[in-house]
Amino acid sequence: MKALIITSVIICSTSFLGSLVGFTVKKFPEKLNDLLTAFSAGIMLYAAITGLILPAIEVNAGFTNIILVCIGIICGALFIKLISKLIPYIEKFIFTDNERKTDKNRMDSLLLFVLAVAIHHFPEGIATGVSFGTGEISDIITVTSGISIQNFPEGMIIIPPMLSLGMNKKKIIITALFSSLIEAVGTFTGFFLVNISQLLLPLILASAGGTILFVIFENMVPEIKRNIKTDISTFVILSGFCFMTVIDSVI
Repeated sequence: MKALIITSVIICSTSFLGSLVGFTVKKFPEKLNDLLTAFSAGIMLYAAITGLILPAIEVNAGFTNIILVCIGIICGALFIKLISKLIPYIEKFIFTDNERKTDKNRMDSLLLFVLAVAIHHFPEGIATGVSFGTGEISDIITVTSGISIQNFPEGMIIIPPMLSLGMNKKKIIITALFSSLIEAVGTFTGFFLVNISQLLLPLILASAGGTILFVIFENMVPEIKRNIKTDISTFVILSGFCFMTVIDSVI
């Protein structure tokens, strides 16, 4: 339990520290933002495959286990898709009526971006907690380090857009803190789900991996490709993947 608490603190603090650094950046360069997102996508791809999906396949031998893993991946993707549908209904809890009247279209766009980051922190936390179910310290380190590394720039890039809209700094800090704490909730949720039934371990591991894969392919990669027309973004994604490969081998 001590290791679980330490892990949850690490992944939460990296995201929140990134947000604090974001306050020092008046305008985050869009191209740099996209490159950081690409690098993060590569890191998360490695974490999802080697820290969650492959361990899920290795839990049990046989075709039945493979089917469970495939079902889990699809269920994880469907889960995060369902959660994303709630974004429009949460708008009133973040912005005041006056703020929404200032620039409605831009405000809606910002909300979708910030909430997308916050919402996918939950499955990331679940992925971290679920990684404890493999019993392998290397899997825990792989998933935790992958998520923590990408959390820092992710926490940083949500701040400048909110500042540019003139949002209250106190509200921005609360939003950033809430976004970070969601990950801790997900971590404990994933841990206890695994411990409820080891028979469901492959399904839970694969589902957590599926949520991350969905965020990468549905949100991160299309956004990167829309803004960066060259193939440099692909190489940056691969660089993130290779970076985690080196980190994992050294650890």
